[in-house]
Amino acid sequence: MKVTLKDNDLKQLREKYDQPPKGNDESNKWEKDNARAMKLIVDGVKDHLLPIIFELDTAHEMLKTLEEMFEINNTMRILNLKDKLSNIKMNKEETIASYFMRITELRNQLSKKSHIYDEKELTMIALRGLPQSWKTF
Repeated sequence: MKVTLKDNDLKQLREKYDQPPKGNDESNKWEKDNARAMKLIVDGVKDHLLPIIFELDTAHEMLKTLEEMFEINNTMRILNLKDKLSNIKMNKEETIASYFMRITELRNQLSKKSHIYDEKELTMIALRGLPQSWKTF
C-alpha cells in the first residue's frame, strides 16, 4: 500500500498529514490528494476489510487502522511460531532430516519477522525435541 501511494505521489499523506493543512491552496490540494489516496486504499484491500476502514475520514486514518490491525495479527503469528519452535518434537517415524527441516522452516519464518535464533539456541531446541531413543547420542 505504501508503494502504491508513493507511486502516485501521495506518500506525504501517510507520513505527515492526518488533517488538512491551513491555507486554501494547500487545503484544496490536500483534499484532492486525500480523496485519491482513499480510493487507492479502498481499491487495494480485500472486501472483508472495507467495513473496518470505509467510515474513516482520511487516508492517514485508514492506513493507521490497517497497520494496527495487521500488527496485532503479526504479533499473534510470531507468538504462535515461537511456541511451535520451542515445543517441537521429532515424530516417531520421522527422519532426522525431516525433523531438522521443520526446525529450519520455523526458524526461517521467524527470521522474516525479525526474530533471529542463534545456532546454539536452535541446537538446544533440536536436542530437546529428540525422542528417548536418541538420548544416548
